[in-house]
Amino acid sequence: MAPEVLGCTFASIGGSCASVYTTGHFSGEVALVCSFDNAATEHTAGGPLTCCCWLNGRGWSQHPHGDACLAVGGEDRTVSVISVVEAHVVALLRGHAAEVVDLAAPVGDPALASLAADGEVRLWDVVAEVCLFR
Repeated sequence: MAPEVLGCTFASIGGSCASVYTTGHFSGEVALVCSFDNAATEHTAGGPLTCCCWLNGRGWSQHPHGDACLAVGGEDRTVSVISVVEAHVVALLRGHAAEVVDLAAPVGDPALASLAADGEVRLWDVVAEVCLFR
């Protein structure tokens, strides 16, 4: 009898792309859930991503069962928050003067900390898309 494999969700970044995967709960297969290309748009310059961080959408997501969100930052100095359920950007955090190099989020809170290459740290309210502290 094969051991039971618990499902998990994980993300990766490479170049300008972020991908979210899940493993099968029993089969051990890996499936792509959604992908994001940090392409230039009217809202952002796009470009290579340097960091990512999970956010729990429970309590502020529009979805009745909640949502997992992936925050990604990079050379364009913005942080994009991607809804895994909707597979698109649900928040865009702008204000850093240098490349975003690290992200961190407390569990169950719609706050996000970002660190830029110039040493500036910002604390964001993801829902309101505003910087609370810098």
